Amino acid sequence: MAIIIIDPGHGFVETSEDEDNSPSYTYQNQETVYEGNYNRVIAKKVQSIFKTIEGIKVVYSVDINSNEDTPLDDRIKVVNRYNKKTTVLLSLHSGTSSLHDERGLELWTSIGRVRSEKLSRNISIEMMDNLKRFDSTFRFDYIHNVYNRDSRFKIMRKTKCPSISFGNLFYDNPKDLMLLKNNDFLDELAISIVEGTMEFVNSSIKKIDEV
Repeated sequence: MAIIIIDPGHGFVETSEDEDNSPSYTYQNQETVYEGNYNRVIAKKVQSIFKTIEGIKVVYSVDINSNEDTPLDDRIKVVNRYNKKTTVLLSLHSGTSSLHDERGLELWTSIGRVRSEKLSRNISIEMMDNLKRFDSTFRFDYIHNVYNRDSRFKIMRKTKCPSISFGNLFYDNPKDLMLLKNNDFLDELAISIVEGTMEFVNSSIKKIDEV
């Protein structure tokens, strides 16, 4: 059995008491947007598709029913409980920029991790195909036939399985925020993530054996 670990960055904000759970941005019209809320929405959409696929076990790195921002070290421990040969980590985030003018989808992999690069290539191809009808931008670096950006994020450095960190648009950009609020776009984004991941699972995970 292949293990798919979904890691939604940051917590969920429902009331003012939850505001410390997630990074946020407040627009001039006083609308405050919380990154963690969109990460959780996307995570649930991805999970709902994966759970229909035979031979796949889906694990959250956090308590998805809790609003809390689970510490990073605790999330890393969850990932490393599983066999690195049969596990994939999908870490979901959205970004901001200093001038609030950046846009687009990003895929980050650990430097030199070949299996992660193959996973990234599969997902990026699905994204560019499925999301081309939307007003979205792809911020992928094309290097060695791979669409991704190298990173040293701790969640990827300290885990052992193939992993991708997603930058699902910039929530401080009004055009990207419109896409994050578009349910059709989020559905297609989730489909792209699952289809790309399954291509990797089917081609690269030879022995499916949960530990």
